[in-house]
Amino acid sequence: MRSLDRLTQGIAHEVNNPVNIMVQAAGEIEDLMLEAPAEAEALRGEVLEAVDVIKRQSRRVRELTRTLLVLGRGLDAERIGVDLRKAAGEVLDVFGARMQASGVAGRVTADPGMPSFLGSQAELRQILIHLVENALDAMPGGGSLEIACRVRPASGAAEEALFGLQGRQPESGGKQPCQVVEIKVRDTGHGVARQIEDELFQPFFTTREVGAGKGLGLAVCKSLVEKRGGRIRLESGRPGGTVFGILLPFEAA
Repeated sequence: MRSLDRLTQGIAHEVNNPVNIMVQAAGEIEDLMLEAPAEAEALRGEVLEAVDVIKRQSRRVRELTRTLLVLGRGLDAERIGVDLRKAAGEVLDVFGARMQASGVAGRVTADPGMPSFLGSQAELRQILIHLVENALDAMPGGGSLEIACRVRPASGAAEEALFGLQGRQPESGGKQPCQVVEIKVRDTGHGVARQIEDELFQPFFTTREVGAGKGLGLAVCKSLVEKRGGRIRLESGRPGGTVFGILLPFEAA
């Protein structure tokens, strides 16, 4: 119920703010046209500025709506071959200019022969974008960022049970081990305060300044990972060593 209350309040706040701004801007346009119709051309700049405000705030509402839909139903229902090493590299490229400007060194580590697996390249990119953006926010003065990827055997019965996996009996006999996709995003930033660790993945929870973020990034990550039968968690939140870990069931493409 607490999560539902936060979600409801967050949606109301995030939608009402841009809608109120749009209503105000539309009212200004109306006043300009009614009070000085003969001078409309002279007021062209003010009118266009108000129209631009409406367009920008409309895009803000549209983006919020899109994010909430992703949170609720996922981004891409398809299951195709995913090249995780390539997806991670593309995400670092997206933030290349920002990383260079802030002095952050980024790298992707993965086995050269890491196999592709069935999943969604678009969803994985979205998950990594949120995690990398948070990592960069934690390193305004520079640092290092690593996305480590691998496919490995499931670690005992606990991970097999987590994903509902069972070892298969090949024709040659013996048990074929289950495999999982493991992703770790590590940064050397300021860390995560222990008192907020339990709140990190809640919708609309954010430590950023008002207006700087909606607090949906990690909630979207959790939703997308769990819809693929996986798990995401904060493995370490200490300063200089924050690590987010993702496990996904592996199915060869």
